[in-house]
Amino acid sequence: MIYKFAGVSVLGIVFSVMTLTVFPTSQAHAQEREILSRTDWPKIRTGQTVMALDSLKRIIERFESAASPVILIRFPGGNLGNAWAFELRDWFVALGVPSQQIRLEPGSGVPDAMALMVLDEA
Repeated sequence: MIYKFAGVSVLGIVFSVMTLTVFPTSQAHAQEREILSRTDWPKIRTGQTVMALDSLKRIIERFESAASPVILIRFPGGNLGNAWAFELRDWFVALGVPSQQIRLEPGSGVPDAMALMVLDEA
């Protein structure tokens, strides 16, 4: 799905976000989506500041309760979005999530934000 930010009505953006929530591209059943905005991301990151983010706490809780969990990180395009996604993946690994259970996909559908989900692939 390609998103254009110039010339797209607000209704089009809302519909696109709803489509990502209701119809995930993964074949596995997706749980609720968490949005991590660039403004929520701490400027100085430590284990304590990263784990203080409510959206990440909820993702970790869902991950721990799923039978065969995979964390899906959908990130905004461009080099900055790509680097941010890799950094977030590194934080999840540092917090104990095996790297093979983390999947990165471009296209969060939300400008300057990442969409996070836990897929249960059982």
